[in-house]
Amino acid sequence: AGRRASVLRRRDLSGTTPPLGSISRGTGLRVVVGFPIQDDGRIVGAAILARTPMSVRQAIYRDRGYFLTVGAVVLLAVALLAGLVGAAVARPLADLARQAGRVRRGEKDATAPLARPVTREVDEISRAVADMAAALVRRADYISAFAANVSHEFKTPLTSIHGTVELLTDHLDDMPPEQVRRFLGMLEKDAARLDRLVERLLELARADVIRPGDARIDLMPRIERGAERFRAEGLSVDVAPPVEPLPTVAVGAEAFDSILSNLLENARQHGGEGVQVRLVASRRGRSVELRVSDDGPGISSANRSRVFDRFFTTRRADGGSGLGLAIVLTLLEAHGGAVELHSEPGETTFTLTLPLAAGGA
Repeated sequence: AGRRASVLRRRDLSGTTPPLGSISRGTGLRVVVGFPIQDDGRIVGAAILARTPMSVRQAIYRDRGYFLTVGAVVLLAVALLAGLVGAAVARPLADLARQAGRVRRGEKDATAPLARPVTREVDEISRAVADMAAALVRRADYISAFAANVSHEFKTPLTSIHGTVELLTDHLDDMPPEQVRRFLGMLEKDAARLDRLVERLLELARADVIRPGDARIDLMPRIERGAERFRAEGLSVDVAPPVEPLPTVAVGAEAFDSILSNLLENARQHGGEGVQVRLVASRRGRSVELRVSDDGPGISSANRSRVFDRFFTTRRADGGSGLGLAIVLTLLEAHGGAVELHSEPGETTFTLTLPLAAGGA
């Protein structure tokens, strides 16, 4: 019909299988293709071509040199990749393990991250370990300084108590009653100082571990309650009514009472006789601002930067522990707030920033 044709035929392989390199290739199929031969539009003949196809095994055998070369290149690439992985991961991980060991031993240089972490992941882990080591160093330094300060604060009244008891033991029988009462008063005063110090230390410990939760309070009733308590103790406290209703703040009632009482106690201790305190609360964006002002002598410029330091006080002889303002700062920071100090002769103001509770208008 003058058209090209092709057909696939099965071969009879009942005879001897030809060698691997023979032209027939020993396969069970043969491809036959026919082409018409035309002359001036007339079909004068046909060309018939037949060939057995190459099997996969024979193709691999024929190109065995190519496959061996590719295999060798792949093996070499794998070896190089393994070496690079060892240099990029294994060595930095070993350095990271040594850094963790230095952290465990408490070495100071463990606070620096690896100089050549190679990979981003190892760099992140190294920085996390370094940050952890720095936090542990700061905590250890804090505990050391805290223990030293606590021992110093306890040592003074304990020494006084020990000396007074020893004196009373040796001379109680021949001591005038007035002196006995005076020494007993000293014992009572030192015991009260130790009691106040223990209370403040417990309060500071609670402030250190407190975590803000879902607590919220209406500010003005708590301010009025705290002010009334100190008025009953003889402190003049004036509470200014807010210009507009205040939203609830995200501070617990116990924490806020501790903050306010420490500030009022600080004004009473350092403001002098007849000191007057004024409390003013107002809305400031997404927070409430509370100003606690007194008309005392003020804080000297040398002491302003230290008033929030733990155990710093200029009234230790009057029973001051130096922990009140530190407790205020710790509680405010734990709740996402802040405190600022402004002081000049005749006026000292602590400005507290209290965050609004969720959903506060």
